[in-house]
Amino acid sequence: WMIQNHEARMKIAKPDTPALDIRTVLNDITSFFKEHKVKKIWGHGANFDPVILDNYYKALEVKSPFLYYNVRDTRTIFDLTGIKRTEITVKHNALEDARGQAIDVIRCFTGFRSLMDAVEKIQRDKEKGTNV
Repeated sequence: WMIQNHEARMKIAKPDTPALDIRTVLNDITSFFKEHKVKKIWGHGANFDPVILDNYYKALEVKSPFLYYNVRDTRTIFDLTGIKRTEITVKHNALEDARGQAIDVIRCFTGFRSLMDAVEKIQRDKEKGTNV
Protein backbone atom coordinates (compact mmCIF):
# COMPACT_ATOMS: atom_id res chain seq x y z
CA TRP A 1 0.00 0.00 0.00
CA MET A 2 2.81 2.40 0.63
CA ILE A 3 3.70 2.40 -3.09
CA GLN A 4 0.14 3.34 -4.11
CA ASN A 5 -0.60 6.93 -5.02
CA HIS A 6 -1.30 9.44 -2.25
CA GLU A 7 -5.07 9.52 -2.92
CA ALA A 8 -5.39 5.74 -2.58
CA ARG A 9 -3.33 5.70 0.64
CA MET A 10 -5.39 8.52 2.17
CA LYS A 11 -8.60 6.51 1.61
CA ILE A 12 -7.38 3.99 4.19
CA ALA A 13 -4.86 5.93 6.28
CA LYS A 14 -6.06 9.44 6.97
CA PRO A 15 -3.52 11.33 9.10
CA ASP A 16 -6.09 12.28 11.77
CA THR A 17 -7.51 8.74 12.10
CA PRO A 18 -5.88 6.60 14.79
CA ALA A 19 -4.76 3.14 13.72
CA LEU A 20 -6.74 0.21 15.06
CA ASP A 21 -5.02 -2.38 17.19
CA ILE A 22 -4.65 -5.63 15.22
CA ARG A 23 -6.18 -7.63 18.11
CA THR A 24 -9.28 -5.41 17.94
CA VAL A 25 -9.52 -5.99 14.20
CA LEU A 26 -9.16 -9.76 14.59
CA ASN A 27 -11.76 -9.81 17.37
CA ASP A 28 -14.15 -7.82 15.15
CA ILE A 29 -13.63 -10.24 12.27
CA THR A 30 -14.16 -13.24 14.56
CA SER A 31 -17.33 -11.66 15.97
CA PHE A 32 -18.63 -11.07 12.44
CA PHE A 33 -17.98 -14.72 11.52
CA LYS A 34 -19.79 -15.93 14.64
CA GLU A 35 -22.72 -13.49 14.41
CA HIS A 36 -23.40 -14.32 10.76
CA LYS A 37 -22.44 -18.01 11.03
CA VAL A 38 -19.83 -17.60 8.31
CA LYS A 39 -17.93 -20.78 7.47
CA LYS A 40 -16.22 -19.91 4.20
CA ILE A 41 -13.90 -17.02 3.41
CA TRP A 42 -13.47 -15.66 -0.10
CA GLY A 43 -10.38 -13.91 -1.40
CA HIS A 44 -9.26 -12.62 -4.77
CA GLY A 45 -6.63 -15.31 -4.72
CA ALA A 46 -6.82 -18.09 -2.13
CA ASN A 47 -3.18 -17.62 -1.22
CA PHE A 48 -3.17 -13.90 -0.49
CA ASP A 49 -5.64 -12.12 1.82
CA PRO A 50 -6.90 -15.25 3.66
CA VAL A 51 -3.30 -16.38 4.26
CA ILE A 52 -2.23 -12.94 5.52
CA LEU A 53 -5.22 -12.83 7.84
CA ASP A 54 -4.57 -16.36 9.09
CA ASN A 55 -0.93 -15.48 9.75
CA TYR A 56 -2.03 -12.57 11.96
CA TYR A 57 -4.24 -14.93 13.95
CA LYS A 58 -1.35 -17.38 14.36
CA ALA A 59 1.21 -14.69 15.27
CA LEU A 60 -1.07 -13.35 18.01
CA GLU A 61 -2.06 -16.86 19.11
CA VAL A 62 -5.73 -16.16 18.45
CA LYS A 63 -7.96 -18.90 17.04
CA SER A 64 -8.90 -18.18 13.43
CA PRO A 65 -12.66 -18.19 12.70
CA PHE A 66 -12.10 -20.07 9.42
CA LEU A 67 -10.36 -23.28 8.46
CA TYR A 68 -7.91 -23.57 5.57
CA TYR A 69 -10.24 -25.87 3.60
CA ASN A 70 -13.01 -23.26 3.70
CA VAL A 71 -10.99 -20.68 1.74
CA ARG A 72 -12.56 -19.86 -1.65
CA ASP A 73 -10.99 -18.04 -4.57
CA THR A 74 -12.82 -15.48 -6.74
CA ARG A 75 -10.26 -15.77 -9.53
CA THR A 76 -11.14 -19.44 -10.02
CA ILE A 77 -14.87 -18.84 -10.30
CA PHE A 78 -14.31 -15.87 -12.63
CA ASP A 79 -12.06 -18.01 -14.83
CA LEU A 80 -14.49 -20.94 -14.91
CA THR A 81 -17.45 -18.76 -15.89
CA GLY A 82 -15.57 -16.41 -18.20
CA ILE A 83 -17.51 -13.40 -16.95
CA LYS A 84 -16.41 -9.91 -17.84
CA ARG A 85 -15.47 -8.29 -14.53
CA THR A 86 -17.41 -5.29 -13.24
CA GLU A 87 -15.44 -2.09 -13.79
CA ILE A 88 -14.28 -0.65 -10.46
CA THR A 89 -14.65 3.11 -10.26
CA VAL A 90 -12.28 3.72 -7.33
CA LYS A 91 -8.95 1.99 -7.91
CA HIS A 92 -6.93 0.48 -5.03
CA ASN A 93 -9.74 0.79 -2.50
CA ALA A 94 -10.19 -2.45 -0.56
CA LEU A 95 -13.90 -1.90 0.11
CA GLU A 96 -14.63 -1.08 -3.54
CA ASP A 97 -12.57 -4.08 -4.66
CA ALA A 98 -14.51 -6.36 -2.30
CA ARG A 99 -17.87 -4.95 -3.43
CA GLY A 100 -16.99 -5.46 -7.08
CA GLN A 101 -15.79 -9.01 -6.43
CA ALA A 102 -18.94 -9.82 -4.43
CA ILE A 103 -21.17 -8.52 -7.24
CA ASP A 104 -19.25 -10.59 -9.76
CA VAL A 105 -19.42 -13.76 -7.62
CA ILE A 106 -23.19 -13.27 -7.36
CA ARG A 107 -23.32 -12.94 -11.16
CA CYS A 108 -21.37 -16.20 -11.46
CA PHE A 109 -23.73 -18.05 -9.14
CA THR A 110 -26.74 -16.63 -10.98
CA GLY A 111 -25.25 -18.01 -14.20
CA PHE A 112 -24.62 -21.39 -12.56
CA ARG A 113 -28.21 -21.49 -11.30
CA SER A 114 -29.57 -20.72 -14.78
CA LEU A 115 -27.38 -23.44 -16.27
CA MET A 116 -28.47 -25.98 -13.65
CA ASP A 117 -32.13 -25.10 -14.22
CA ALA A 118 -31.65 -25.77 -17.94
CA VAL A 119 -29.88 -29.10 -17.27
CA GLU A 120 -32.65 -30.18 -14.86
CA LYS A 121 -35.30 -29.31 -17.47
CA ILE A 122 -33.49 -31.40 -20.08
CA GLN A 123 -33.31 -34.33 -17.62
CA ARG A 124 -37.04 -34.03 -16.78
CA ASP A 125 -37.95 -33.86 -20.46
CA LYS A 126 -35.79 -36.92 -21.16
CA GLU A 127 -37.45 -38.88 -18.35
CA LYS A 128 -40.90 -37.96 -19.74
CA GLY A 129 -39.81 -38.98 -23.22
CA THR A 130 -40.20 -35.45 -24.52
CA ASN A 131 -38.00 -34.58 -27.46
CA VAL A 132 -35.13 -32.41 -26.41
